[in-house]
Parts: sequence; C-alpha cells; structure tokens
Amino acid sequence: GLNTSSGSECVVGLLVDDLGNLYGALRSTAQTPNYNKVGAYNDPAATSAMIIKFNSNLSLEWATNVLYNGGEIKSLSKDLVGNLLITGYVNDTLLPARNPGGGAYIDSTLSGSRDAFIAKFDINDSLIWCTYFGGNGLEIGCSIKELNSEILISGVTTSSDLPIIYTSTMYIDSILDGSYDMFLSKFKSNIQQFWTTFYGGTNGIEADNSTIVCSPNGHFYIVSATSSNNFPCQSSPLVYSDTSYNGGNNDVTLLSINQNNQRQWASYFGGSLGDGGGYCAAILQDSILYFAGSTESNHVQSIPFPLQQLGNGAYWQPIMATSAISNATVSRLLLDPILILGNNAVHTEELPPNMNLFPNPNSGNFMIELELKTDSNTLEIYSSDGKLVYSQLMFPSRYTSNWYISLPQVSPGLYIATVRSESSLISKKFIVR
Repeated sequence: GLNTSSGSECVVGLLVDDLGNLYGALRSTAQTPNYNKVGAYNDPAATSAMIIKFNSNLSLEWATNVLYNGGEIKSLSKDLVGNLLITGYVNDTLLPARNPGGGAYIDSTLSGSRDAFIAKFDINDSLIWCTYFGGNGLEIGCSIKELNSEILISGVTTSSDLPIIYTSTMYIDSILDGSYDMFLSKFKSNIQQFWTTFYGGTNGIEADNSTIVCSPNGHFYIVSATSSNNFPCQSSPLVYSDTSYNGGNNDVTLLSINQNNQRQWASYFGGSLGDGGGYCAAILQDSILYFAGSTESNHVQSIPFPLQQLGNGAYWQPIMATSAISNATVSRLLLDPILILGNNAVHTEELPPNMNLFPNPNSGNFMIELELKTDSNTLEIYSSDGKLVYSQLMFPSRYTSNWYISLPQVSPGLYIATVRSESSLISKKFIVR
C-alpha cells in the first residue's frame, strides 16, 4: 500500500513490460506520495492521476501525479519500443501539454467541460507527447492500445464538433447520433491523427467504459455497452449476431474493425435486463476473444443472458442465485475464421471432436472425418472472400464417420469448411490447387 496522511487511492490499471517492470495507474490525491526519478517526468504539484512504476524486483522506481482537480487515467499500455501510453480525462486547463513536432496532433486547450487526454512517455519515463482531445462537450478516453505502430483510442463523447478525420475507404460516422456516442481514433507512429469517427445509436447513450483488444493480424475489437436500441449492428453468416436491443439499462456491444479501419462485425450481447461490458478483455493466440461483464438477466427472463456451455470440464453456472441483483459474466468468442473472412463465430456448447480433412491441399475432392454428436448438422464451405460455395446436411451414422466431398468447379485458393449444429460450430481451413 501507499501510506498517506489523508486521502485514498485505488489502482485502475496495471501492465507489465518486456523488461518485467510493473506500471500502475492510480486514482490518487494530493497526499499520495511522489517518488521522483532522475530523467523522468515528475510533478510534485499535481493532485490526481498517479503513474507508479516498480522494477522487475518490485522495488519502487517512480511515482508521480500527472493531472489536477480530479482528472483520471482510464487506460495505459506500452508500444513496440517500450513507450508508455495513457488516456483518460481532464477537467481543467492544467494539462502538461507537450508537442514533439513533426506534424504530431496537438491541442493545448480545454475545449469543453471535460476533455479526453492522450500522453506518451519514453522508455526513461520522460513525457514526450501530451494533448487534449475533444470538442465543445464532454469526452472520456476509455482505452488505449498500440497496433502495428499505430495508436488506437476508444472513448465516449457528447461533442458535435469532435475532430473527425477519415478517407473514403474507412468506416465513418461524422455526426453525433445520441447524447453520448463512442468515438474511435487512430494516430500514426509519428503521432499524426488519421482516423476518428463517432460510433453509436440515436436513441440512447454509449457507456463510458470500453476496452480495445488487438489481434496481430491488424484487426481490433471493442467491447462496450449501450442503452441505444438502434446501435449500428452488422451481421455475417459465420457470426454470433444479435441485432436487436434486448432491454434493461444496457446491452453489451461487440465491434470488430479490420486493418483498413472498416467495420467487419457489430452485435449486441445480453438479456432483457441490464447487462454491462467493457470492463476488461483479452485475446489468445490471435483467435479467441475473452471478455468480462455483468448481467441482471437471469435464466427465467423473456430474453435470458446468452449462456453457453463449453464442456470438457470448463466452468459452467447456468443459474443466477435468487438473492443476487446481478452476476459477473465471462464470455468467449472464437475469432477464427475472422482471420480469413473478417467474421466471428461463437464457441457454444461442447464442440465435436477434432475434424480431419484430407488430403490437404487437394483438387476440390476430399474426405472429412468427423464424429457427429447431434442429429442435425450443416456442412458449409466458404471461399476466402466469404462466399458460400457448397452446403449439405450431415447426419450421424453408426457405420461411418467419413464424408466424401466433391466441390463443383471451384477456383484454386484458400477455403474454410464449417460444420454447424444448433449448439456448436467447428471449422477447418484447406487449400484447393
């Protein structure tokens, strides 16, 4: 703990860098003790939003408040070369703005009642870039990540004059649609802004918490929540998709953006009572998205929370305690085949055993070996651009678990075979030569 004569602290974010250093973002006060480091940014007069650093031996190396008057850090991360990135919000004109030059985005003026801010510290913890980001209303920077040398920001805004920028090939919504919209922004490695868009519905508000997770293939995903019953959804053949607002105070929202800043998929996720999301998320091996939230929607609601059993010993609790107002939730989405098609599929009930497809590569004629566990199954084969090229029903048999497939006049290339039942989906990539 941090000993103070008065006041209180709360850790709001943690990260560990490649050298084993542990960084934390604290909700702090003027009484939270600084720990100055030579060459690092130190502000003994600042009264809130502390950054704290421990080395790999957990010895305290650096601690300083960076903001004033209740400003807060909401997210922190590291870029590829070890620079520290932070975002959050400020309520005053005391932000320590820094312009690194070279065409970097810089706004040294508070534009509304509360602005988001973005800051970058070098590997020696010296402040090298710091800017307001906002318009004539209120902004909060919620999540910051680095992806392929670009800085990504998600947040919430009430400003109609947010600095929107885009090219014709990018997803764009240039109009504030509701009282609170989510915003998404990207900055190049030289910190030049090159994409900012609103995202949200017209009939509600987007929550002031969102989390970005990045895939090494260039896609990124935003988990948040909304009270809008017309959140801009986009479904796809291989996706868990819920395009209807389910009710309650909020639904979780899921959004996928590709490396060209184009929307790939967007969905509600929740039940008929309140559902929260955007608290934390993680990605595993470029293919599985985990996200945490909360729900008031129990199993007896008209639209229950979308519970699914994974099986194979995975934790499973299908019933909310009768005395509980809400329960925490953890969900898992399978991102493959989004790597090829730009879509998402959901891991649902217990998956069938591993599907074998041989030979691979092949000429369009091949065998699928798969033990089916349900009566109704559909084989679908998609080309790499997402077009359905073949479909057939498959039924379990006690005599064989092999199916011979002959694709009609397909071009050479990469394909994905999927077998879907009411409760599961499994896929396999193969090449036609």
